[in-house]
Amino acid sequence: MVDVKDRVNATIDTAGEKSKDLTDQETRVAKGATDNQLTGAASVQCHDGGLMDTLKDNAESAIHSVGDMVGHARDRIGASAAKAGDKVQHWAKDAYGASGSFRKEVAGLVRKHPIQSLLIGLGVGLGVGLLVGRVVRV
Repeated sequence: MVDVKDRVNATIDTAGEKSKDLTDQETRVAKGATDNQLTGAASVQCHDGGLMDTLKDNAESAIHSVGDMVGHARDRIGASAAKAGDKVQHWAKDAYGASGSFRKEVAGLVRKHPIQSLLIGLGVGLGVGLLVGRVVRV
């Protein structure tokens, strides 16, 4: 059961790292696109107030590019999260199946040796009771 928990945590960590990497990559690309747009706009000659219009158009284009890149990153992160969810679901089914077989084995042992099982149960119950009483008393 601990193995399943570790595998789930590892998958979640991996998905988080991939999401962060994708976001960082998209941010760098968006920044590069914005820098290129502004550099191109600055090189345009001022003809009849056209520089401001060009700057405005380039800024709007950069904003749309960043929006598209963010949407793309969101889609990729969603796909990674879906894959991680599928893996977790598969591992949970495996763990459930393993616990079912363990339960059947214990039930078989109790059926084979009922008196010994009762004595073990009583011993464990008394032991736990004494420990709890000792902890509460102190």
